[in-house]
Amino acid sequence: MIAKLHIHASHFYLDAGMLQQHVLANKIVALFMLQLKAVQLHLAASLTEVTDDENVAMDNSNSNTVSASTTGLTNNHEGATAHNVDVGKSKQVTSERNLGSVGDRFVLINLTEEQVMTFGEYHNDFVAAFTVVSAYEIQYGKGVHDVWSTALYRNVVVNLNLDYLLVFMQNLELTDQIALAVCECFVSEYASMNANSTTCATRISNLKTFLNEGLSNLEIRLHLARLVSSACDDFAQVSKELEGLVYM
Repeated sequence: MIAKLHIHASHFYLDAGMLQQHVLANKIVALFMLQLKAVQLHLAASLTEVTDDENVAMDNSNSNTVSASTTGLTNNHEGATAHNVDVGKSKQVTSERNLGSVGDRFVLINLTEEQVMTFGEYHNDFVAAFTVVSAYEIQYGKGVHDVWSTALYRNVVVNLNLDYLLVFMQNLELTDQIALAVCECFVSEYASMNANSTTCATRISNLKTFLNEGLSNLEIRLHLARLVSSACDDFAQVSKELEGLVYM
């Protein structure tokens, strides 16, 4: 109902030439549509969970029936009774179907600014994250878009989600400031990491990939590599290689 009202408002603003209000209304509609999709996914996951539980219950009841039938070879009446009880239980399980307890509901409406920033940073689907952050820009201001540097660090450097980086670059500019903030996130976290650990080696490799895939400007890449090399020796070699390319 609320989504429909915003859709009507969007059409009204467009017809009236109020383009800014038209865009804002569309952002709210997109947020509601995403919320509906999230509810559907949660219900589907819950239904899958309870169906799996029912299948396990049916398997257990069938095993009990076979056992009872085997024992009942010497007593047919008792075997038949056990079988009826088991079938009755399985029917009861099916008739009393309830949703499973998969996760918390995926709530996107009435988020606080902190919750918006957390969602924007950790969600691994850029389109969904951008939809939510953009919708709350109306309420909390353009500062919510400051989340993209930590979101890129979380999704690309930590988890090597290159699809996230690709879609990000198709929709937003990967500015020098954002790239610098990503590198600063790495330097800050690197200080508390075990330099010989597998996790550390993975982060270093992922950051190199981020710089190579995200930045075409060699001078900017060299500047950032030098910045990171002050904390991480692995980037000293990267800096030397880039120097050779930049100053050829």
